[in-house]
Amino acid sequence: MKTKIKAILFDIDDTLYDREKSQPLVLEKIIQRLPQIFWALNKELILEAFLESDRISTIDWEAGLHHADIRDYRNKLFLKTLNLPLCYAEAITEVYLQEYPFINAPVDGAVELVAKTSRRFQTGVITNSMPDVQYQKITTLGLRGYFSCVVIATEIGLKKPDPRIFTYTSDKLSLKPGECLYLGDNYENDIIGAKEAGMASCWFRQGKTIVDNPVKADYIVESLEEAGCVFDSL
Repeated sequence: MKTKIKAILFDIDDTLYDREKSQPLVLEKIIQRLPQIFWALNKELILEAFLESDRISTIDWEAGLHHADIRDYRNKLFLKTLNLPLCYAEAITEVYLQEYPFINAPVDGAVELVAKTSRRFQTGVITNSMPDVQYQKITTLGLRGYFSCVVIATEIGLKKPDPRIFTYTSDKLSLKPGECLYLGDNYENDIIGAKEAGMASCWFRQGKTIVDNPVKADYIVESLEEAGCVFDSL
């Protein structure tokens, strides 16, 4: 007999919160507040360097770079690419932390989906990012009141795709893993991790290449509107 789903769990970044949209916006804030660093440079060049440093540091973070080092590392990459003094990294990080989590950049349909889902299911979050920005991002999106639990990797010493972070979350909800469905955009972290923990999974594909992996997502959607249709069918 198919297990009845009682909880829907969400990834945050690029599932509910649009990092692609937010990064140029936070960079504008950094340039405005630190004009003495960037005054002689073309804005398109600055943005290109900023996005590339974010891409590289995200890959290295997923590969195991310690969370205490990640932002300083990213901003030094950013400055190095622009041939600017690395001593500005700390100032950039400070502005980033002050501005980034307050940028309201929901993925299309995110707020409506979580609000609707919470009327039928317990809801929660599992994220690999850091608490000093993730809690505020959830609040900025207006979603904090909908979640029964928020599990952040660096607070508990477990990180997706480790299946233990998923079972930890189901335990917090007093549910079995099989009573939960996890929605996320990253196949390895979100889908494989959830499935290995015994959860159902929904891959928010967004045009990515279909992954050739023996671990298969239970559902694949291209939009959060489609995800809502999946949830309605449960």
